[in-house]
Amino acid sequence: MNMEEKEELQQAARILMENRWVTRRDMPEEYLSIRRLERPLRQFFRDRCGWPLLVTAQFYKLEKIPARPRGFMGLSAMQSQEDYVLLSCVLAFVFAAMGIWRHRTNIKRLLSGKENKLFYNDVFMQ
Repeated sequence: MNMEEKEELQQAARILMENRWVTRRDMPEEYLSIRRLERPLRQFFRDRCGWPLLVTAQFYKLEKIPARPRGFMGLSAMQSQEDYVLLSCVLAFVFAAMGIWRHRTNIKRLLSGKENKLFYNDVFMQ
């Protein structure tokens, strides 16, 4: 592989690293460059990083998954999926409670029948 090919490979790798996905429609030149170098790019990212290169007819996406999880990538007390599920449920409850608290006056007016109601049929079916 000569220097020009190496530079083109580095540029294509940089494009994949910097973009969530490279679409044929939005980035046609970059898409074609990656397409030309698909095999060495796929091998490089799989061997060096453990990342798969996802390919469709419309886009390329480098799935940047940490190869080896580290302590800073999550909470050290979280040891299983169930721990993260429990955390997610608690956070969902907290955010729902915050939403209810924030709109409590509107909810009271709705329950007492004093809040203006917007009906789909009244507004959009005229």
